[in-house]
Amino acid sequence: MKIKYILLVIMFSVAYNFLSAQALKVEPNTSLRVESGATLDLTGGNLVIESDASGDASLVDYGNITYSGSGQANVECYLTEGQWHLISSPVSNAVSGMFLGDYLQHHNESANLWTFITPTTLPLDIMKGFALWSVEPAPSTEVFTGITNAGPQSRIFTQNGDGWNFMENPYPSAIDWDEVTIPAQLNGAFWLWDPTIGTSGDYVFYITGGGIATPLRSSFHRDRVSLYEQLPDPET
Repeated sequence: MKIKYILLVIMFSVAYNFLSAQALKVEPNTSLRVESGATLDLTGGNLVIESDASGDASLVDYGNITYSGSGQANVECYLTEGQWHLISSPVSNAVSGMFLGDYLQHHNESANLWTFITPTTLPLDIMKGFALWSVEPAPSTEVFTGITNAGPQSRIFTQNGDGWNFMENPYPSAIDWDEVTIPAQLNGAFWLWDPTIGTSGDYVFYITGGGIATPLRSSFHRDRVSLYEQLPDPET
């Protein structure tokens, strides 16, 4: 059976109670929004959230996405070669084996060190960030396949060392850091790794509310990437 894709090239909102399509592709720098109380059903193909050198597509899901056919969500993540990328999983069932052959690391807060991941079945837990080095000789696109994360998400922060916790944006969309509920014990800032700075990359940061002289001017944190947040108080 031939699958017909609906290609979204502008922002599109599903606000009716029910909308069905055989398949959907959302182009980079555009978004698909499913409103509360609405259902989007894919009857025969996949929901593809695309990513390329120009940016990422976004899925904003306040409603319900179902797959009455054989489809699933495919969330793309564009990677440049020869650089570390701080990544996150926008789906609930990703495992380390999806990056077989690449270099994948996780961060240890108590020692403030990075450790290589060698098992192929390690879950890429929601709201846990990872570092990835692609061995491809040219830019490539990884694909997270499964059920996209939606709804409220939270995590526990620790302070067994310097308090640097490496977390992720769990959604297949950008988030506005100024709209995130930040516990009083946490610094109201986040740090992102930008691989395009210099020859090997560097960190940029954003302070809640804009702050003063912040290198990162936008409070919008991209999807498919991770960030650092510090818990400075050892008593909390």
